[in-house]
Amino acid sequence: MTTLKMYSYSLLSVALWVISIYLPFVYFSPRGHLLGECIIYAFICCGILISSFLMALGYKLFSLIKKISPLKRDIIFILCISYLYLPISIFTMYQEGMVPSIFSVEMVHLLFNIKLYLLGIAVIPAPFLFVCLLRRTGT
Repeated sequence: MTTLKMYSYSLLSVALWVISIYLPFVYFSPRGHLLGECIIYAFICCGILISSFLMALGYKLFSLIKKISPLKRDIIFILCISYLYLPISIFTMYQEGMVPSIFSVEMVHLLFNIKLYLLGIAVIPAPFLFVCLLRRTGT
């Protein structure tokens, strides 16, 4: 499969995810007023392009692993893409002062916070659709 075709499938899956899940979620959140500014849509479009490229590149790198079966490789890819944001979220919360110390009990509690894992479940449709589109075309 050509890289351009893989990128287009990635772009389609991320764009559909943003339009159907992310934008309505942000609109009904307390930060929904930010969608009224035109500049935010330029940032969203750039984010879609960059995340689509990174997802296609990640899948290309995962496809180089030949020791595991394609099904296991796809499942690992979907889970890795879905929970890639987790360390970044924890670091951001730590920097904002939400957690006093990295070795505190609150940090351990934060790692197992159900809200963070639910966000990962909300991200799963994008890589899942991407893998389904690739499998359907016979890659």
